[in-house]
Amino acid sequence: MCLWESTDQKAPLFTEEFCHPVEIKKTTTTAASLDGCIGKTLNECASPCVFSNGADLIPENDYCAPKDMTKDTTIIM
Repeated sequence: MCLWESTDQKAPLFTEEFCHPVEIKKTTTTAASLDGCIGKTLNECASPCVFSNGADLIPENDYCAPKDMTKDTTIIM
């Protein structure tokens, strides 16, 4: 379900725009904060969420990301 990515390639998660929290951190982001954003349309996506491809969420180090687009916050977490 997940895929280990290097910083020079994008996971499929980051290939289309979606509603997501402005910032996602392992230590502070909760499933509830993701649920408040994930699955919302462009018109429904309001602060503290943002509608983008999430490229700004890609860390500078290698990371694990969902292999495919998903609204399942358990997989995203």
